[in-house]
Parts: sequence; structure tokens; C-alpha cells
Amino acid sequence: MVFSSVCSFPSSLGTNFKLVPRSNFKASSSHYHEINNFINNKPIKFSYFSSRLYCSAKPIVHRENKFTKSFSLSHLQRKSSIKAHGEIEADGSNGTSEFNVMKSGNAIWRFVRPYAAKGVLFNSAAMFAKELVGNLNLFSWPLMFKILSFTLVILCIFVSTSGINQIYDLDIDRLNKPNLPVASGEISVELAWLLTIVCTISGLTLTIITNSGPFFPFLYSASIFFGFLYSAPPFRWKKNPFTACFCNVMLYVGTSVGVYYACKASLGLPANWSPAFCLLFWFISLLSIPISIAKDLSDIEGDRKFGIITFSTKFGAKPIAYICHGLMLLNYVSVMAAAIIWPQFFNSSVILLSHAFMAIWVLYQAWILEKSNYATETCQKYYIFLWIIFSLEHAFYLFM
Repeated sequence: MVFSSVCSFPSSLGTNFKLVPRSNFKASSSHYHEINNFINNKPIKFSYFSSRLYCSAKPIVHRENKFTKSFSLSHLQRKSSIKAHGEIEADGSNGTSEFNVMKSGNAIWRFVRPYAAKGVLFNSAAMFAKELVGNLNLFSWPLMFKILSFTLVILCIFVSTSGINQIYDLDIDRLNKPNLPVASGEISVELAWLLTIVCTISGLTLTIITNSGPFFPFLYSASIFFGFLYSAPPFRWKKNPFTACFCNVMLYVGTSVGVYYACKASLGLPANWSPAFCLLFWFISLLSIPISIAKDLSDIEGDRKFGIITFSTKFGAKPIAYICHGLMLLNYVSVMAAAIIWPQFFNSSVILLSHAFMAIWVLYQAWILEKSNYATETCQKYYIFLWIIFSLEHAFYLFM
């Protein structure tokens, strides 16, 4: 049986209606039929009910039957199901754990700086492919493992230098690049140091294991050293625009030369510079300057606040962007001129068509930058565009 208090009020129909509080109501079949018959026979109007309302404190007894019992059980089962589901979510479900793992992986991937990592992997693959195509008789699966090791070494250089930069530029990045994992707090400084040190040691170990000769380990160590000089106190060469540019040029050119020597060493070939690589070396050396100075276009506000002097803070975004456009156009024109002057050394038609198209693309990007009034987001996209150019030139290198 179920006990409940009720409120009743008279109506103009001559019938006393009894309202049972919802929390205590258990439907019975007799009450159900009475109410149903009344509603079907005569519509209810609000004017039927008197304003006199009184409540009875007397308990009303409802007899339990099959309907009320099943109603109660199903209600309790639903409540138990909802409660159990809530407890599972509160304790941490598999979905939440998987989300945390994916979030951590995404933070580490962004710590590596994806545009640089993708560029390094693609450039290394293109240079190794160029050498393999010309020496197919030297192909073997152990050689592929060696090539993969060299590629990981180059990747370790960029992870290490990027890690050092993010650690020492933490305060500046909170203003300039708050989405970086260290600046946003997704990766702690301690974990950033751990990743940087592990990558540095792993890369050096791989250069020794692969028997690449003394030159490749030297280039690896020099690249890490320049990255340290660029970011770490008391040196902080990034505070001077000339030393900052010098460090970046050495890093980009050094890694490309290192990959070329690694290709030759892995195949057991003499490290002679082919005409195609000489042209690539010229292009990378000149392109490294725009990459070095354009990286600060989006950081003007933060660099000024922390006293970092760059070409962008000194002269403004627009003049520096124009210098970048000019150097890149000069780069493409010079490569096309080389293809015209020395057609016996190069695939002139491929070079002329590809580099003419790229020169037009540079002009288009310059127009976008000008149209946006050198907005921070557009400057960041422009910098990534320079890395795309860097990678595409290695793709063209395959057909030079």
C-alpha cells in the first residue's frame, strides 16, 4: 500500500477533485478509469474550479496492484541505470582515457612543430630518392633502414632546437604564440626538457651507429650548438637580428648539406657535389634568409615587450616582407637563369616551368599579405608558406 496526503477542491460540476502530490502518486486502475471516463465525457474548463482550495492531512490508502508494482519497478530500474552510468563517467571511462592520450599525443606533435617536421621528412626522402634513382644497383633493405636512421637524425636536430627555443622563450610565447604546448601549459617545462634531451642524445647515437663518417656527427653537433646559441642565455643570439639570421641560415643549410653527405655515405659513394645539388644549395642558402627574418613578422608585439630586437621590430612588418618577396623572386630568377645558361647540366624545361609558377605564387602570397595589412595570423601563414617552398624545391630537385 502507498500512503499520500491530498488536496481537494470543489468544482461547479458538483464533483470534488483530489490532487495527489506527484512524488507520492501511484496510479491505480480504478482511479485511472474514473479520470479517463470523466475527461472523455466532458471537457474540463478552468471556470469549473472554485477558488476555495483545501488540503486534507488524512492519509489516503491506495491498494497496490500489478500496474502500480510494475510502474514502481520500472521507475527504480531507470534511476539505477542513470546512477550507474553517472558513476562510470565519474570514475573515468575508456573514452575519457583515450581522449587524454590523443590530447597528449597532439601536444607532443605540436611541440615538434609539424611544419618543420614534415618538411624535414619530405626533404630527406627526396634527397635520398634522388641518389637511389641514379644508383638502383645499390638498393638493399638494410640500406633503407640506414636511410631511415639518417632521416630520424635530421628530425632530432629540429626537435632539439625547437625544444630549446620553446623552453627559453616561454614568457614571450605566452604572448606571441599562446597555442604552443609549453606556453599553453599542455606540456610542462620538465617534460619539454626531457623530450629535448632524449632527442639530442638519440640523434647523436644514431649518427655513430650508422657509421656515417666524422663529418655527419660534426654537422649534427654544430646544428644543435647553433640552436643553443640562438635561444639560451647568456648568449641569446636571437636578441641581435644579424646573429639570429646567421644561426638560422647555418641550421637550414647545415642540415641540407648533412643529408646530402649522409646519402652519399649510406650508398658508399664519394661526396662529390653534383650540378643539381649545387643549384639546390644556392637556392636553400638564399631562401634561408627570408625564412630567418620572416619568422619574426608575427612576433613584433611580444618581441618589443621583452626587448628582443629583430628586423621586424626595428623596421616594421611591411619593409621586411618586401625584402622577403624580393629575395625569393631573385632566387627563382637566378635558378631559371642557370637552367638557360647551362642546359647541359640541368633539365631546363622542368626548371623553367616549375620556378616560373613558384614565382607567380610568391607574388600572390605577397598580395594576400598586403591585403590583410600584415595581420598576425596572415604573417604566420606566410612563414609556413616559406617552408612549403623549401620542401617543394627538394621535390623539383628530383627532376633537375
